[in-house]
Amino acid sequence: MLRPGFTQIPNQVLRDNKLSSDAKILYALLLSYAWQQGYCYPGQETLAKDMECNIRTAQRYLTALQQRGLIASERRGLTKTNIYFIEELSKVYSENDTAGLSARDTAPQPSRDKDRMSYKEYSVEEYSFNNTQDMGEPFKKAPHPPKIKDLNKYPPEFIPLRKEVFKGIKERRGYSSRQPAAEAKAISDMLLEQLTPDQILIAYDKMKAQLFYQDKNLSLMSVKKDIHEVLKTGNGGVTKYAGMVK
Repeated sequence: MLRPGFTQIPNQVLRDNKLSSDAKILYALLLSYAWQQGYCYPGQETLAKDMECNIRTAQRYLTALQQRGLIASERRGLTKTNIYFIEELSKVYSENDTAGLSARDTAPQPSRDKDRMSYKEYSVEEYSFNNTQDMGEPFKKAPHPPKIKDLNKYPPEFIPLRKEVFKGIKERRGYSSRQPAAEAKAISDMLLEQLTPDQILIAYDKMKAQLFYQDKNLSLMSVKKDIHEVLKTGNGGVTKYAGMVK
């Protein structure tokens, strides 16, 4: 059961006339599941039960929230629940929408942090219901890892590194499409997380030495998980790279 507490619903969402009341309630439920993480993974059956509606109706509310830009989702496989990311309100509402609201009304919400957590594997059984907002505990904005769009903030050594990552993924995939480019960006972002320039290059050398480019059937989640393991343990279980990533 959910423990006692409350969930703050942003006034922009509460007063959004483009959303139905039920869609707003479902958004509040997602916030309560996400808590401070900025994402959650309740099953659609669970959401339908919470809403006291059928699954198709719950799916319709989820679609409305996605079309409004308030959430994004990612499929994790046939036997796993989807991940729902809580998007930043600034992407949806303009300054005119928030002009009459106080700072408390417009407090930032946890934001999508896809690259840091999408490699993790969860099951319905592992989902914790203890992440409901405690009474009096405000939302805190989730930290962001560095992004590729901030490339100019990084040293010149990183530019050829990213190009090599992109080239290697295209070679591994054996074809050219938008998917390899997306994977290159995601993996490059992940390598940047908490690493110094020298550590980035070391991590990439270790990554190339593994089976990363040799198995064309690896999923993106598997690739990310493998890279994290390489960074954490190094070759043969050596902990030389421990602490590079969380």
